[in-house]
Amino acid sequence: MLFVERIVGRMLDHGQRSAVMLQGRLNGCLAAFAEVDDRVELWEVRLCKRNKLYREYEEAVKLAKMILRRYDNSIDRASAEKHTIPAFWIDMSLLYEHYVLGALRKAYGPKILYQANVTTGKPDFLYVDEERPLILDTKYKPRYDAGRFDVEDIRQLAGYARDRKVLKRLGIQDAEEQDSAVVPCVIIYPEVRGGDVKFDGLRSPIDQVMLEVAPIGELVGFYRMGFPLPVLNVGGTD
Repeated sequence: MLFVERIVGRMLDHGQRSAVMLQGRLNGCLAAFAEVDDRVELWEVRLCKRNKLYREYEEAVKLAKMILRRYDNSIDRASAEKHTIPAFWIDMSLLYEHYVLGALRKAYGPKILYQANVTTGKPDFLYVDEERPLILDTKYKPRYDAGRFDVEDIRQLAGYARDRKVLKRLGIQDAEEQDSAVVPCVIIYPEVRGGDVKFDGLRSPIDQVMLEVAPIGELVGFYRMGFPLPVLNVGGTD
């Protein structure tokens, strides 16, 4: 909490609104620990393990270790102006998912449902269209660029395609129609070679770029489509 106090202080200095709420909650927590000694060796925290008698502390200890590791176990760094963020801390899968979401929503607007809460989980995107409803999922995996696929990914999407809540969200209401429906599933992956593929909003994602959409192996109703990452051109070279 002392680390977090420094961090929230920096957030307040920079005028971040969320810091006001955090400061209020933090003050309450610190007050509860007013009589607790704050002389703690950081190496002890790193070695702290879950106690079966206090399972409710598991998440708190996990977060504490993450915060300490973020600042190299140095409380002085928690109040520093600048921090170096290693590249491997960036969740590229989530970043790519949001990048594709922006492109899809720009092209298709309300036809795109993002992470609808259904029985089998939260599919990345549902493309709601009377003629060609689709289930789309981003996978930040190079293997799809080489034509290979991950069996677990196929199972995941197959579950979505048989989820009645998903089918209802896609406009397939009738029970008999649901039983006979085969909803195409499209895996969108980052194309390594790059390109200028864009969703244009005129046709469904599976129909609009036919050269970029291909069936996955011998699987019925499964397709893959490369959607390249943006390229930064510096000094005439990519």
